[in-house]
Amino acid sequence: MIATKKRQFIGFGFDPRESVHHFVIRIPNEGQDPIRIEEHFEWNTKDTISPPKDAVLKVKLDPYRWGRIADAAKDQFNRRIRAAGYRSVAWKNGTANILEAHFGKELTLLAWAIEDIDENLIPNAIANWGGLEPEERWWLYTTVNATFTKADVGKDRGWRKAIKIAFSENPVPELPRERFIEEPEAIQLPQRDSIPAKATSGLTLKKKKNRKRNQTRQSGLFDKL
Repeated sequence: MIATKKRQFIGFGFDPRESVHHFVIRIPNEGQDPIRIEEHFEWNTKDTISPPKDAVLKVKLDPYRWGRIADAAKDQFNRRIRAAGYRSVAWKNGTANILEAHFGKELTLLAWAIEDIDENLIPNAIANWGGLEPEERWWLYTTVNATFTKADVGKDRGWRKAIKIAFSENPVPELPRERFIEEPEAIQLPQRDSIPAKATSGLTLKKKKNRKRNQTRQSGLFDKL
């Protein structure tokens, strides 16, 4: 049996042999410089130093807003990376963080949702984003992405505005599991021994009378034949 060599990923699940389409997250070392999320359609190791001409800036986040979503996104992505049998990955400051295209789309969608909303609503956006399936995030990214071409244009209209409103709404609360775990109390049917003797005798007399009446009707009917 030939042993297959395990795939080697760059950053968060990126394999240039499979597809060169990827995203780059540029996180400054310090200061208030914005975090940049770029979409790339070609692969070159030099792109980690400076963005190529074909790179598309999708969104910029200030360090505070990036810090609010960084762990949530990392945990989501690493859960799927580990499920595939690979080691977890961490964000690195002062360098380019490479993301496989699907991860990049999901992260960009979350960044669009929180880029300029009230800071108090960011937890709602994270919870609503986390409650979606990856396929739903990809669809929403494609829909929003089709309505604008530049990171700083179109923030306040169309789908890009709608996604902020939708994600900042209160998350739908989960129904308490106890409601489904608790079993209803068993219905206790009366036992024969628990029925009073008088009630039993009364039922017996009624059954005998009904049986006799039915026999009389049947014999009378057949006698006419």
